[in-house]
Order: sequence, then C-alpha cells, then structure tokens
Amino acid sequence: MTVPAKEAAVPNPMLPSLTLPSFTLPSYTLPSIKLPAPPPPTPMLLSPRPQPSKLPSPTLSSLSPPPAPTVVATSDETAVAEAAPGDDLNLAFFGGLTLSAVAVGQAVLLALTNDETKKAREEVKDRELKADQLLKYMDEEARRVMDAMNKAKAEAMQRLALEAKLEAVEKARGEQERMITNLADQIRTLEALRQAEVATVEAETHQKILSLYTELEIAKGTRDKLEMDQMNRERQMAVLVNALEGASTHATSAQRAAVEAMAMAEEALHDQSQP
Repeated sequence: MTVPAKEAAVPNPMLPSLTLPSFTLPSYTLPSIKLPAPPPPTPMLLSPRPQPSKLPSPTLSSLSPPPAPTVVATSDETAVAEAAPGDDLNLAFFGGLTLSAVAVGQAVLLALTNDETKKAREEVKDRELKADQLLKYMDEEARRVMDAMNKAKAEAMQRLALEAKLEAVEKARGEQERMITNLADQIRTLEALRQAEVATVEAETHQKILSLYTELEIAKGTRDKLEMDQMNRERQMAVLVNALEGASTHATSAQRAAVEAMAMAEEALHDQSQP
C-alpha cells in the first residue's frame, strides 16, 4: 500500500520523519579507444604518387576508397585516418582495417554498454522493489505506530476516566470521613451529656435514697414508738379487761347476792303477810 501524493505532501507530526533514498542512474561514458599508429610503409609497397595526367586504370582506381569524413573515436581524440582521392592501396587497406577495428570496438562498447544498462536497469528495478518494500514496511510501521498511539490514547483516556473516578471516590471518602468525624464528635458530645445527666441522676437518686432512708428510719422509729404505744395500750386494755372481768364477776356475785337478798326479803315479807 503506497501513500498518496496529497497525503504524503502533508507531514504527519505523529510519525517520525522518513527520507527515502534518491536513486540516480549511473552515467556511462564510452571509453576512448586509441587506435595504434599505422606502421611505416615498407619500401617495397611504396609507389610514387601518380600525377594528375597519369591516372591509374579504372580497375585500380575503383579499389581506392571514396572520399570520407574524418573518423573520430571520442570527442577528445584527433582524427585517426583521413581518406583522400589520391591515397594508395596501402593507405586504403590500413584505413579499412582501422574502420573495421573502430566498428568492432564500437560494437564491443555497445555490447558492454547494453550489459551495463541491463545491470543498471536490474539494479534500478531492485532498488524500486526495495523502495516499494520500504514504503510498504513504512506504511505497516506507520499503521503500527498509529495503532499503538490509538491504543495509548485509549489507555490514557481510560486512565484519565479511572483517575477521575478515583478522585470522585477519594472526594466521597473524604466527605464520608468528615461525616464520620462529625458523627463521632456528636456521639462524644452526647456521651458526655449522657454521662453528665447520668451523674446528675445518680446524685439525685442517691440524695433521694438518702432522704428515703432517713424517712424510713424516722418511720421505723415512729413505728417502733407506735408499736410500743400499741403494746402499752394492749397491756392497759388487758388490765382494764381483767379489771372489768373482776368487776363483772363481783357485780354478778353482788347481783346474785342482791337477788338472793330480794328473794329472802320477799319470802320474809310473804311470811309476815300470812297469819
């Protein structure tokens, strides 16, 4: 997957800066071939230059090469051979040999250049393949980095949410601790008030108990006195009862005696009334 040109033009601040290597085709310069200098002409083959009036026969003149421009192997080389209408056969032979050597050299150079070009193209293809692989790798790395950043962002958001919840819990716990402290203070205050009230009630109860005990003692003394008075009254009543019983007995005896006396008196009166 390659990065589009519009997206690649805008650098992503979240990704590291990546610089792709530049690929430049190697420049190939044809090597200059210095042809060997022609050997000096032998005396046997040399012939005098023909005069214009004495031209060679057509068969011999047809063997000489036609006029040709100067053959240059490279830009910095001088002319190797120049054909002229009046050159002899040796010069033509050496010129043809030179042209053949130049043609062979150019063919060899062309073959070498083709091989070098093929190698260069293969290297360029390899580099382009490596560049594509590098781009794919960088895309994958960028995707991994983005995934890692998204994951880190999600974890950071989750951590922030947890920290917010923890802060809320800490705040609620602080409120609860303050409420518990206030309740503990109120409980201690109520306990102190209760203890004070209990002490007051105990003191009042003790005082009441002492008062009741005093009253009980007084009542007990009064009861003992009343019991003594009652016993004295009972004794007096017993004495009075005994006295009354004795008086009754005496009265009964006196009444009986009076009845007997009255009976005797009546008998006496009855006796006296009879003649």
